[in-house]
Amino acid sequence: MLNLLKHLFSGWAWKMAWRDSRPVRWKLLLFSASIVFGVAALVTIGSLRENLTDSVSSQAKSLLGADLMLSSREPFSEETQSVIDEITDDGGVEAKEISFTTMLAVGEDAAPKLVTVRGLEPIFPFYGQVKTEPEDAWQKVQQSPGLIVEASFLKRMNGRVGDLAKLGEKELPIIGVLRQSPPSGSGFAAMSPTVVTSIDVIKDSGLLGARSMVFYRSYFKLPKTVDTQALAKANREVLGEQRVRQVTSQKRSENVEEAINRLYLFFNLIGFSALFLGGIGVAGAIHIHISERLQSVATLRCLGCSAARAFAVYLAQCIAMGVVGTVAGIVLGSGFVYLLRWVVASLPAGLLPFAVEVAPVGWVIAKAAGVGLLICICFALLPLLAVRQVSPLAALRREEAAMKQSGRDPFRWLVIVALVALAFGLTWMDSHDAANGWKTALGYIAFLGLAFLFLLLAGKLLRWLTSLIARPSWPFVVRQGIASLYRPNNQTGLFMVSIGLGTFLIFTLMLMQSILLQWLDPVRLESKPNLFLVDVPPEQNAEVGKLITDTGVKMLGNAPIVQMRLTEIKGQPVSELVGPDVKDGKRIPRWIVRREFRSTYRSELTETEKLSAGEWVADYQPSADGGVIPVSFEDGIAADLGLGIGDEVTVSLEGFGETKKLRVASLREVDWRSMDLNFFIVFPPGSIDDYVSFNVMAAHSPSDESTAQLQQAMFKRLPFVNTIDLSLILKTVQSVLSAASKTVQIMALFTVVTGGIVLVASILAGRRIRIRESVLLRTLGASRKQISQILAVEYTLLAAMATLAGSSLALVASVLLGNLVFDGESYQVPWGLLFTSIAVVISITVALGMLLSRGIASRPPLQILRSQ
Repeated sequence: MLNLLKHLFSGWAWKMAWRDSRPVRWKLLLFSASIVFGVAALVTIGSLRENLTDSVSSQAKSLLGADLMLSSREPFSEETQSVIDEITDDGGVEAKEISFTTMLAVGEDAAPKLVTVRGLEPIFPFYGQVKTEPEDAWQKVQQSPGLIVEASFLKRMNGRVGDLAKLGEKELPIIGVLRQSPPSGSGFAAMSPTVVTSIDVIKDSGLLGARSMVFYRSYFKLPKTVDTQALAKANREVLGEQRVRQVTSQKRSENVEEAINRLYLFFNLIGFSALFLGGIGVAGAIHIHISERLQSVATLRCLGCSAARAFAVYLAQCIAMGVVGTVAGIVLGSGFVYLLRWVVASLPAGLLPFAVEVAPVGWVIAKAAGVGLLICICFALLPLLAVRQVSPLAALRREEAAMKQSGRDPFRWLVIVALVALAFGLTWMDSHDAANGWKTALGYIAFLGLAFLFLLLAGKLLRWLTSLIARPSWPFVVRQGIASLYRPNNQTGLFMVSIGLGTFLIFTLMLMQSILLQWLDPVRLESKPNLFLVDVPPEQNAEVGKLITDTGVKMLGNAPIVQMRLTEIKGQPVSELVGPDVKDGKRIPRWIVRREFRSTYRSELTETEKLSAGEWVADYQPSADGGVIPVSFEDGIAADLGLGIGDEVTVSLEGFGETKKLRVASLREVDWRSMDLNFFIVFPPGSIDDYVSFNVMAAHSPSDESTAQLQQAMFKRLPFVNTIDLSLILKTVQSVLSAASKTVQIMALFTVVTGGIVLVASILAGRRIRIRESVLLRTLGASRKQISQILAVEYTLLAAMATLAGSSLALVASVLLGNLVFDGESYQVPWGLLFTSIAVVISITVALGMLLSRGIASRPPLQILRSQ
């Protein structure tokens, strides 16, 4: 090794590498392009991730608008108020918020829409700012009753600033439009438009007395001397018992950074895939290059050059290839970053919750350069190791004999292990999860290994099958085209990987889109709820039902809701089961203490449920069980609580001051994706009928007109009943999925373009061999047309097998995913789209191969024979 390094760093090796590359220099530059897009992807994605995380870190407090937030579904208790008083007595400043969801309409004719109304005190936010149009709207709304709404909501309402909107019992003017909303402590704020007003307007709206989902929040600006994390930890037990949630600015930024890291890992794996595919292209190209230079190596050996010195010459060429490809990748990736910078700068104000300065990051560029160079060199070493085993006698032998010796070289396995370790280490490091990141890294290595192995085996299968089924009676051009697949120095395996992997990625994304489109197909959703009516008073069930029927909407379900909290599990208070010191029994998640369970009663299972254990109880008989109510628990929540059949729990009925003992009579599997009336706990009829707080109704509206008619009628009669229009949410989901899909497709293009470069490089690398073969065929009497047809047969078979192998992998993945998503429902594979796409890929590959092979059949035989 030391001897090799000495020769590698000598001037002679680099001079010989430069001279030896003269006739093929342009090819080596093309081979180096195989890693350009992989390096560019790493630079782009890594820089963007660093820019985002730096922005989040520097503006962490602006994401929450405060140092600390306390949130509760109920007005703060005396115990919670005592904690608040201690914080303010120590120099903290408090700003209050009351928020809830409700229906809001602007004007008389517009159908009301579900919005999130936030009542805020004027001193909030402590960090960041609220941007409105006009600029003084935030101050005006604090001085006189009014509303500030999102521009998109006002546009849907065909309204304008100055119009009146009805909020509960009040008619309020629209004072302005939000350009940048106040920071929100809720993760659900994006599910509905935000409406901002003063906290006094909220209190006077008359909606807090209704059964709305009200949140009470207090935001705090703390002195710089106060450790926010330590303060939250000190109050965790007291606030936990009061079911009050704490969020610090550090925690909020950590959550955002975690989401960024997950997205970064996904996209970075695509970049790694492109880089590894480029490495395979480099290996194939170097294999051809070295096979053509073995005679030169043997000549050097005859002149007294050592094996290490000869090896250093061609290793220098590979390092130069890697440097050129890496530098080009850095330049291209930096260009993409500046393009993203322009895109971000052109986004509307307020679209992003924080300012982002997009620019290339130095250490990310250095890391991408190192990774690209290492992968290029490692893959190049696989065929390059053959140079070490070339003896001087090889000058008199066939070069193929010398190449075969490299297969027994133990250093090849060392290089392969190094490549696997490099991929594993980089993926683990980029996962930013020391505990579970190795699982992601192992899964990625397994994915790459299985995909490459499958495609390589498919190539071997193609060669074996074609050699097995070829018949002398077949046309000459067909037999010769088939024979080209298993001739010496063939590139069938390289073609299979480069075309197959790119096809697999693109077709997988295409089929995933098909799955989502089928899942969201309006025809499929005709029997599913697309409207939910929440907070329906039990005494007005009939009136609401009549309004639904009169507007042509179909009622699909009506669930009475009983609100409760778990107080004991198997005789132990839940507060004793959430701490870190739990010894006896199962420790339960902390959120169980704060959660308000909204349960129902019914006599039978629904279509989205399946009994997994125990016996379903359809009727409650108090005398049969001593007053203990037999209930059905959902599987997941039962597992979290450590409950089995026959176990008992105690619940407190919210608003009634009573407790009930429950016995787990059955367990259910629930399809939570169904967007239906699903519940964690289901009671038998007759057990809790007298404790209903409100009803939730599910319905299906056949058209937007029917939905608007129902919303208008409901808003006029019962304004506190919230109508959740799932069709709007589905449209939002579809737009988000569409944008995400386009982003993923753009990232997948890095891999596809790399595969195309590898394909071009491999075709050009084998051009010399094909010219020699065509000359021999022409010498034996073959015409130019026949030689072109032979090439067309070879490329067609290669493209067809590679595309079919890649599409088969994508099809298997889509079927597994489709069955998982549809869970027993019929997932229809889009065969027409799939076959059309396969035909397009095959046609493009064959056309590209024939274009790059142009002129092979026209070379004069005498010119080639003289060169031999």
